[in-house]
Amino acid sequence: MRSFVRNSLVFSLGTVIIIGCTTTDEQVRRYEEKCLAYGFSYGSSDFSKCMLEQERMDRKEQLHQERMASQWHKQISYSVPLSSIS
Repeated sequence: MRSFVRNSLVFSLGTVIIIGCTTTDEQVRRYEEKCLAYGFSYGSSDFSKCMLEQERMDRKEQLHQERMASQWHKQISYSVPLSSIS
């Protein structure tokens, strides 16, 4: 049980860290690649809308991950005594 709790905690924290470590330049490049792959012309209004949508979806996913980590932490902190984690 302790190993499961520890592994789950490491995974959750790793996910949040990875999402938070992406630089703005990397995100913009990724959005551009996606929008160009969808067929939008660089600089067009549809391209701009696509870029905004990519950012919105990323932010929504980040908030979801943060909520899941928070809920998981609450469940673990209420169900497992801290002395059993170490």
